[in-house]
Amino acid sequence: MALEDFYYERVASGYQINGLKNKSLKNIEIPEGVSVISKEAFCETDIKSVHFPKSLLKIGNSAFWLCEELESVTFEEDCALTEIEEYGFCSCISLKKITLPESIKSIYSYAFMNCEALKEITIPYSTTLLKAYIFEECFSLEKIIIENKDAVAGFHSLWSGGCDARVIYSEKKPICVDKTANKQQNEAKNETLTYSKLTDFNLEMYKNGWKILGLRDKSKKLTELVIPKNAYAIGKEAFKGITTLTKVVGHERLEEISVSAFEGCTSLKEVIIDTSTAVLNYAFKDCISLKKAHITPLVCDGAYAFSGVESVSLDDNVDIIKPYLFYECKCLKRVTLPKSVTYISSSAFANCTKLSSVTFSNEITYILNNAFEGCTSLTYVELPKKLTYLMDNAFRGCSSIDTLKINDCLTKIKSGTFLGCTSLRVANIPKNTELEENAFEKSCLIVKM
Repeated sequence: MALEDFYYERVASGYQINGLKNKSLKNIEIPEGVSVISKEAFCETDIKSVHFPKSLLKIGNSAFWLCEELESVTFEEDCALTEIEEYGFCSCISLKKITLPESIKSIYSYAFMNCEALKEITIPYSTTLLKAYIFEECFSLEKIIIENKDAVAGFHSLWSGGCDARVIYSEKKPICVDKTANKQQNEAKNETLTYSKLTDFNLEMYKNGWKILGLRDKSKKLTELVIPKNAYAIGKEAFKGITTLTKVVGHERLEEISVSAFEGCTSLKEVIIDTSTAVLNYAFKDCISLKKAHITPLVCDGAYAFSGVESVSLDDNVDIIKPYLFYECKCLKRVTLPKSVTYISSSAFANCTKLSSVTFSNEITYILNNAFEGCTSLTYVELPKKLTYLMDNAFRGCSSIDTLKINDCLTKIKSGTFLGCTSLRVANIPKNTELEENAFEKSCLIVKM
C-alpha cells in the first residue's frame, strides 16, 4: 500500500496517518516512512490485519478502538515503535495475540482494554512505563510476561476487574542494558558494543528514509557504529564527544555526515564511508586518533572536518580544496595533490604545523589567501607550473622554508605572501613577475631571473 491510500500529513518525524480512504479494505500494510498513527485513525473500521513498518514510532489514542474484526497485528523486524497511547487497541475483540517490538518503552492506560480474545502477551524489557488498567476486561487473558520487573514499580494495577491473568516476571536481559554490574563487566572484558539498528537511535524523517540524531540511551557505551541501510544522514552533533567510539561504517546510500557529527570522538580510529557521502563542517574535528582520511569531492565541502589525521589520500575527481578543509590538522605531515586539483582555497592548510611536504599538481592555477599560512615545518616549496594567482599571505609565517621554486606563469606575488619565512635567504623570481610591497621578509635577497 502507498501513502495515497490514506489520509496523511507530514510531521517532524516522517508521516502521520489520519485515516483510511477506502473503508472496505481489510488487510492494511502501513508504508515505510510513516512514524505516527493518529488519534482514532482506524477507529470502528472493519480491518482484519495490520502490518507496521520499521519507521513507526507511535500509535495514538484510540487509533484502533472498536476494530472488532482485527485478528492480526504484526510489526516489521526492528520496528522503532516506542509508545501506545490510551485506548490504542481498546475493544479489538477478535485479537488473540500480539508480539510487541523490542523498542517499545511506554504503554498507556486502557491500551488493550476489552480485548476479550487476547490470551497471552509479553512486555519487552525495553518497556519502562506501564500505566493503569491496560488489560481491563481482557476476560481470556491467561498470562502476562513482563521482562523488566521495574516497569510496573510504583504504578497502579494493570487491571481492576475482568481479568485473571498471571503476571510472570522473566529474567531476560538485553545484551546492551547499561546496568552498573553489566557495565563494569563489559569494561573489564573490553567488550565491543556495536549499534546498527534504527531502534538504537533518535530519528527524524529525511527524504525517503531517516536521519540519525543520536543514541536513544546516551548512558550506553558505544564502541562501533554501523549505519542502518535506511538511514541516509547523520545529524548535527549526533555523536559528538562519545570518547568510546572507535569505528564508523557507512553504506553507499549514506548521503550526509552533518556538522560536528563526530566532533571530539577522541578514540575514533577508522571511518569507512562511500565516495558519495558528503562530510560537512567540523564533522571529525578533534578526532585525534583518526590518522587517515580519504578525500572525495563531497568530503571537500567540510571546513575543519579533520584535525587528527596524519595522512590523506585524495580522490582523482577532486578539483578544489575548499576553505579550511585541513585547517589546524596539527598531525598532518605530507600531502600529494592529484592532477585533478586546480584550486586551493583560503586557509585550506593553514596552521598545519607538522606539514613538511606538499607535492602540487601542475594544473593548479589558484592558491588563495592564507592557504598554507603557519605551516612551520615546510622547508621546500616548488610552485605549480601553471600557477597564475598566488594571493595574500599564502605562505605567511612558514618559518622553515629555505628553498623556493617559482614558475614563469606567475604574474604577481601579493603582499605578505612569504612574509615571516625567516629561513628563506634567497628568492629567484621570474623577471616578468610583479612583487607587491612586503611580499618577502626584508632579509630575503630577491634575484630577478
